[in-house]
Amino acid sequence: MTSVKANSKEALEQLQREAENILATLGYEVVALEQTAAPKSGGRTLTLYIDFPPPENAGSDDRRISLEDCLAANKAVDELFETTPLLDGSYNLDVSSPGVERPLRKARDYARFRGRKVRLHTFRPLEESESENPVYWTKNRKQKNFVGRLEGLTSGGDKVKVSVDGAMVAVPLSLIAKAHLEFTPPDLEG
Repeated sequence: MTSVKANSKEALEQLQREAENILATLGYEVVALEQTAAPKSGGRTLTLYIDFPPPENAGSDDRRISLEDCLAANKAVDELFETTPLLDGSYNLDVSSPGVERPLRKARDYARFRGRKVRLHTFRPLEESESENPVYWTKNRKQKNFVGRLEGLTSGGDKVKVSVDGAMVAVPLSLIAKAHLEFTPPDLEG
């Protein structure tokens, strides 16, 4: 078994998986674990975003993460974060709701939030064959930011379908550097 360097991307991914196992028993899912520098203290902040898993049935789920949920999750993972060899140095742990501009990290997120406005940023511009829309690609060859209506995943499950200004574009999951829901005021949804 190879050792993982503390504080590395791999270490945070492993720590996220371990936190997911703990929090699943309490009825939470981990949306993301992010690390940011805390310039004032010289340390860093680890933010653990939690949510409720999608409902089993197709009905709407109106549950929202509360302060009590964040406190319960923080208490549940405290020992893990305090004793893990995956972290080195000082840090502050914040447990938070993903908020209205929820990050999209897993393939199932793109199916779950179908119909919502989304922003995707790719590592590089798409190639014509990747976009599955040669007309759109011809006009937008260098595009790396896509804002539009999330239409779910392609039948193969390896691309995200987004309607951008009425044009359907397929974005390979492997090329998405960042993605999140875009806030839309209730009176502008539709």
